[in-house]
Amino acid sequence: MKNESPTSGVVSDTAHLGKELGLGIQVSRLFAALSLILFAAFRYPDPIWLLDTDLLIFAVLCATATLGGFFANSRGIRYGRSSSMLLLVNVAVVAAVLIVIAFIQHRFDFGISRIVMAYLPILALALLILNFLRIHRKTLLIVNLLVFATAVAPNLDPAVIGSFKEDVLGFSGIEFDESTAYVSSSLHDLKIQKIEIYADYRSTLGGGLSVVDRNRLLLGTGLGDFHLFTTEEAISHVGKIPLRVPINTDAYTRDVQYSQHFRVTDTFLADTNNRIRSLFAAHHYWHAEEQCVTLRLSEISIDTLTMSADKSGWKTRFDSWPCSRLKLTNENGGRIEFLPPKSLLLTIGTNDMDEVSEDLTDFDRSAHGKIVELDTENWTASIFSTGHRNPQGLLFADEEVWATEHGPHGGDELNRIERGRDYGWPRSTYGTSYGQKRWHRTTSSDVHEVGVKPTFAWTPSIGISNLIKVSGRAFPGWKGDFLIGSLIGLGNGRSLFRVRIVENRVVMAERIMTELPIRDIIETQDGSLVLWDGSQAIQHVTTSSHVFSQCSGCHALRWQSHGIGPDLLGIVGDRVANRDGFSYSKAMSDAGGTWTTSRLDDFLRDPSEFAPGTSMVFGGIADPALRAEIIEYLAEIKGDHQ
Repeated sequence: MKNESPTSGVVSDTAHLGKELGLGIQVSRLFAALSLILFAAFRYPDPIWLLDTDLLIFAVLCATATLGGFFANSRGIRYGRSSSMLLLVNVAVVAAVLIVIAFIQHRFDFGISRIVMAYLPILALALLILNFLRIHRKTLLIVNLLVFATAVAPNLDPAVIGSFKEDVLGFSGIEFDESTAYVSSSLHDLKIQKIEIYADYRSTLGGGLSVVDRNRLLLGTGLGDFHLFTTEEAISHVGKIPLRVPINTDAYTRDVQYSQHFRVTDTFLADTNNRIRSLFAAHHYWHAEEQCVTLRLSEISIDTLTMSADKSGWKTRFDSWPCSRLKLTNENGGRIEFLPPKSLLLTIGTNDMDEVSEDLTDFDRSAHGKIVELDTENWTASIFSTGHRNPQGLLFADEEVWATEHGPHGGDELNRIERGRDYGWPRSTYGTSYGQKRWHRTTSSDVHEVGVKPTFAWTPSIGISNLIKVSGRAFPGWKGDFLIGSLIGLGNGRSLFRVRIVENRVVMAERIMTELPIRDIIETQDGSLVLWDGSQAIQHVTTSSHVFSQCSGCHALRWQSHGIGPDLLGIVGDRVANRDGFSYSKAMSDAGGTWTTSRLDDFLRDPSEFAPGTSMVFGGIADPALRAEIIEYLAEIKGDHQ
């Protein structure tokens, strides 16, 4: 039998690899390890030497782990270790270093993205395995140099490679939180955090928000469910509570048909310091025997500490009259407000009763198109005001009652409400009949000839909803102003309107876009705002002292409204030098391409290097974190973008 040395397998490996421990192979492996440091720039718009220290440390540790594996491999071959043992040593070395990295990440909260945490260690192991395979040394040298060249590329020309990374590979140097957006207004920059209650869109739109206490909010939905939120530190959804509005949708659907307008229009938690408080809900109710619908007000007592309801259940406090056999429309009204000392106000929409009552006698005698006052001691009802089409907002503030209501085609209104007054509908409006240029009931050139004229009217319509008066605790620049929500509108909706009234007249109405429709709005006890879209999501609005303020001296965030520099609304993803009405320098006009986040980062770092000859007199921003924050703001900003 042939006598074999215990190291014969290693001798065979060495013979295959040639001069395994030669200088060329060692340099080749060094290039492979250094690639791991340079590869970090593939995820970010900066060359590696401009990245944050923590990321650089992470990349160096990955490279060190790989070099350790190479060293173990080389020493193992020299001293006759088996191939399987070498592979285990390689993996153990890398694993040990990665455990240290994971500990550092957890202990010191390094700002390293999860993608980098995953792909650099994977590359480290891949390079180890590649350099362990039986590959001819020249081939191995070429492969390692190609890997190194690939890693070097994004560090040599960040502008070109950055665009390639973002447009082709899908990598971006900025990680955006899609649940958070920044919105600019004239007096406050806003941060808007969105929380989805339902994963899908709910067609039954309605419901309302109430403040429970300093840290909790209650949402009642159009379907009749209730959800609890906490605003301690940051707003979060606690979950549903075991309570439902007594709306009999199933009975209505069985006898008639499903309608998204059969809904809960508002919920209202009485504002007292008592633990046991009254919860009210305005909702439709189907009277099966009479085959008709009313707008009903129901009440239940709840323990606000445990959010448990009185076992005696809901009590009916009011039904609109007459019980309507008309097909339901979206003109429901149904907003609730407390009127001191012992009344509730409830708005009731027309539901097309004004259209079927030709001489308006039946309409005038009904509860439709009215604000009704309910005595909370005996629950008797009386008419507080008349002449309303679809009053979606109601507010008692500073001893005054204010209401908002939908016009027809235009003519959404803000009204200061006085007891016993008529506000014109359906005899007059600042809107028009659909498809016409006038309101068909108007008989003179004064389109609002009957009733109290509105304090302000919007044409085209904004899809007006509820309103509040700002206390100024969180938004001092808005103190005393009205904030009015809007639904879809005729192109003007999905917004807050900040309205300032001086000497009983509106002197300013600022539109602030919010992306989602606004069904209801409340001010929390800390002064922040919460908006409900009526379907599936709420938005929490806080002030945001943002770094973009340093740019606002030259650049506006209003579409095609230029200052010394062009407006920057929607700049991310737009073509370079693309704003009409602004005279760009030849350097900027010749730059071409689009404003990716990586190109914006290059420009903010050094405008004159990005576009030599630019007329922008600005030295650049050296801090990459500051640049990233500005770019994120520009990517998320909302405004009047045509």
